[in-house]
This record gives sequence, C-alpha cells and structure tokens, in this order.
Amino acid sequence: MNDATRIRQNKTPTKLDYIFTEEENLIEMINYDVPLGKSDHVVLTWKLLLATSPIPSNQVKYNYHKGDYWSIQNSLQRLQWKDRWKGKTVNEMWTDFKEVLREVVDLHIPLKKERKKRKKQIIQADAEEDQGKMSGMAAILSVPFRKKF
Repeated sequence: MNDATRIRQNKTPTKLDYIFTEEENLIEMINYDVPLGKSDHVVLTWKLLLATSPIPSNQVKYNYHKGDYWSIQNSLQRLQWKDRWKGKTVNEMWTDFKEVLREVVDLHIPLKKERKKRKKQIIQADAEEDQGKMSGMAAILSVPFRKKF
C-alpha cells in the first residue's frame, strides 16, 4: 500500500501495511476512492487476477482408449518369461518387465494428438464497476465476483 487508507480530521493519516493473498501478484491496480458515508476509511478497489495462462507440458500422453490390447496380450504371452528371467534377481526382473511393458505400450498404444486449445484470457473481477451495488463495510472488505466461469 502506498497511500493513506484512514484519514481523520486533525490526525495523522494512517495506511494499511499489507494485503494478504494466497498467491503472489494476485492483486493489481489498487485504487483509493472516497469513503462511504461518514466513514474515515477510504474505499479500496482493485483488479483480482483469477486465472493464468496454462503451462505447456512436454509429457508423452497415450490414448489408452484406442490401444490394441489383443496385440499387447499376444506380445507378452509369446515371451518365454522363465528363460528370460533365469538367474536374475527380483529387481532385475522388475526392471526388465517395466522395459518390456514400455516397448509393448509404445508399439500398440497411440499417442494423444495435441489439440489446439484456445488461449485462456486472464479474467479480472473489477471491483469498481460493482461498487455501487454493495453497501457499508462489504464494499471496503471484499471484491464482488460478478463474472462466472
């Protein structure tokens, strides 16, 4: 806060030191408006950022609904597991099984196609527009959420 938030006659103006939020940079453009009625507290209005742009993912995503599970089953049944794992420790068998399963999944489960997503815009709840609809302390202490998702 940069300016005084409480102004009384013949007294030194005071200001609110902090605004607490769950995330950094959640509030932008704080406005100091005239007090309501006979109050000596200024009305604070601000823009509250409700959404952010998505972070792109480089993770491989499989389309399991379109997988060829008969081929996966046949591939796994054709392997001679006893001969393959003869003389190996449990950890070596587990590592080998994971590698075989990854190879079979890569062969028989297609990747999901990237959809072009619409860019999400940052939605701002504008307290100034709705200030007249609220009365008393509610206008000072809260930001009205009039926009629906």
